[in-house]
Amino acid sequence: MIRNCKNPRESGASLVFALFLMLFLTLISFSLVMLISHETKSSSKLHLSQQALYAAEAGVERKIAQLREDDSANIALTDFFGAQYEVSISAAGSDHWAITSKGYVPSKALARDARAVQVTVLVTPGAPEHALAFAGSGAIGANSTIYGTVRSNDIITIGNNVKITESSPGKGDASMYTSYDPDDANRVTISLPSGASLEFLVANQYIKSRSKIEAQSRLSGTNLTIAENDTSSDTEPLDFPSADTDALLATALEVTPDNYNEILNAGVEDIPWSLTDPGATGIFELAGGSMWDPGGINYNFNRGVKFGVGATIGPDVGSVIVTSGTSNYGIEFDDNVQPSAGKTHIELNVLVLDGEWAAKDVIFKTGGGGGGFFLRGYVYGSADVEGDTNINLEGVVEAGGDLTLDPKVTVTHSNDIPMDLPWKDGYGGSVTIISWQEVSP
Repeated sequence: MIRNCKNPRESGASLVFALFLMLFLTLISFSLVMLISHETKSSSKLHLSQQALYAAEAGVERKIAQLREDDSANIALTDFFGAQYEVSISAAGSDHWAITSKGYVPSKALARDARAVQVTVLVTPGAPEHALAFAGSGAIGANSTIYGTVRSNDIITIGNNVKITESSPGKGDASMYTSYDPDDANRVTISLPSGASLEFLVANQYIKSRSKIEAQSRLSGTNLTIAENDTSSDTEPLDFPSADTDALLATALEVTPDNYNEILNAGVEDIPWSLTDPGATGIFELAGGSMWDPGGINYNFNRGVKFGVGATIGPDVGSVIVTSGTSNYGIEFDDNVQPSAGKTHIELNVLVLDGEWAAKDVIFKTGGGGGGFFLRGYVYGSADVEGDTNINLEGVVEAGGDLTLDPKVTVTHSNDIPMDLPWKDGYGGSVTIISWQEVSP
């Protein structure tokens, strides 16, 4: 009988091999478990870090949007999709702001991760997008050019050879809108009498009215869209003025019959400014041929204001605001008022907010001369505004009543308004990012 017996040494070797194999497989399994655990933790950490960064960036974007609306306050701790952010802001020079935004996941109190970004931005104050706007009727004289959009709450009458074009290359702001909706369905709100013509010099522009547009054959422009009976947001009535006048007056220096010599004349009696009469019908007058520097100040006059023939204004910017008085004009610029040497424009905001004016709230006179008049700023009259021949205005022109522009007038829209005026909600500025970097939270 033959027995099949294994060698004890062979059995022992097999057992050792099996043990080593089990140990090897165990080590591999443990390593895989540890690797998976590490990758899971790393992935979770990366996710938390990215979520914190997204929260911090969301805070920056919100603050930039607020700066466009002139809101420079800090942002308190705010929830953001399973995270939180908070934003602090400080001035970093003229119109420059430093924004620091910190993001926390899931919250600041229980933060598992936090990241922060710091952004420096340049804020260009906002301004209305129209060159001309008026609540009453408007008349644009022959051979005039408007660089920018025209808006009206009433009828617009056009002269011969009137042109509308963009305020700067590529801006595309060369349209006309009127909100007037008369009871008479046949009443026109954009009028082109015999001999009148209106040309849009930029392609793909609009002329829209809530009523009828007459003599459309006298309108011209490449791909010009003409829309009668339009009720879109483009023809919504405007609320005048666009400037936040309460905020503006809060920073203005009041000029009265009792203090004008100290404020305007450095204590000298009636030079260069004088008061024609201490009563309500008197006006403050800058003597013809004299010079006056606004000095970067907003002035609130409680009488009418007249700039005499040949007066010089500048070199600094300023605002002239009239809030009461009784005369022919609230603010009158006489013939040949000019900027100081080295300046192309008088840089002055001109606002008449109240008072009783027999003729116009604001009038620019040239006497029909060919020299012209050049002003950059915001122009507003609570009632009527008139510009004489060869008037050149740059900025924004608004009238709470009627607007009359004589022949050969130029109005150019610009956001570059002196004194960085405060505007009502809806007129946002532009924000340019200068630098963006991550910092320690």
